[in-house]
Amino acid sequence: MNCHYPGCIKEAFYSCKAGVHTLSMHIASQYSSTSPVVSFGVLQILYICRTHKLSCCYNYVTGTKVEKDNIKNVGTSGAQSSGFYLPFEQVPWSLIESAARRIAKGQEKGYEVFNWKKGLNDPEFLRDRFRHFLNHVNAVVEGIVDHDDLRGNADAMTWFMMLLNEAIKVYPDAVHKAFYHEERGL
Repeated sequence: MNCHYPGCIKEAFYSCKAGVHTLSMHIASQYSSTSPVVSFGVLQILYICRTHKLSCCYNYVTGTKVEKDNIKNVGTSGAQSSGFYLPFEQVPWSLIESAARRIAKGQEKGYEVFNWKKGLNDPEFLRDRFRHFLNHVNAVVEGIVDHDDLRGNADAMTWFMMLLNEAIKVYPDAVHKAFYHEERGL
């Protein structure tokens, strides 16, 4: 399948898998001021893919499957579409930055890279982080800024939502045990 990027992105890639790397390196070289590998993330690639309507690349990265049975007319032009796409372009970059700031704060404290992933399958860890999340919610509601300012509290809440969503995706049984099954002491 041939896929050509429009506008300033003139290269073509023939395999979506190889194309993600080709596209990321090409875009990074045009839009990034530092090392392309370090500064250019998959979310930025997804954003560019969606912005430039690179469905081949986008479908590969997101795992979206296009079914022939789903082909339908969209809009008044008679153009057709074949699948549901999550509106990634509507997720503000500030949300990604928020989670990243909290991860960076953890790394400054000495936590390992991806330390949070170790607890995804641990109901007690999930409950512990939920209680910590509630402290940050309370700090926002009460205007408490003795430990974190408003942004720091928002970053902590965003981080927990990231953790919870990943746990739901990867270990739904652990989330179920954490919040719906096991006895919990208060």
